[in-house]
Amino acid sequence: MRAGSEALALDIGLESIEEGTDPLDRTRIVSLEAGEMAFLYEPFQTFFAKTGLVIEPYEDTRISGEDLKIFERLLLVTMRVVESRPDQWEEFTELQYHPQEVKIFTTLFRSELLQKLSGLLELTRTAIAAQRVLFFYGD
Repeated sequence: MRAGSEALALDIGLESIEEGTDPLDRTRIVSLEAGEMAFLYEPFQTFFAKTGLVIEPYEDTRISGEDLKIFERLLLVTMRVVESRPDQWEEFTELQYHPQEVKIFTTLFRSELLQKLSGLLELTRTAIAAQRVLFFYGD
């Protein structure tokens, strides 16, 4: 992410199986930032409609079992959409109301988003194979 709001972030990894305060296994983490979260809003809404699980930066979410397979399929579809995008584009991330109404956009880069989605796909497949929980660590 190179421009726009950086306030929203979501770290995703396997849920830690170690005792301690960190709920994430920090071996491999994918971090989604504001523009990426904005782009993924619709796929995450689709996931919610199919599973009842909410993925947003303000909540922790745990995905396991059959829901991981649904998430995997959704990631593959989303990656195809990203592959059809230009090298970079502006993604609407927020509306500023004061001192005047201004739409805020973030520049997304196809290669960077595909890299993050590939990492997320790898984490999802690892969770499926190891029967682990994919953990979305909200702010």
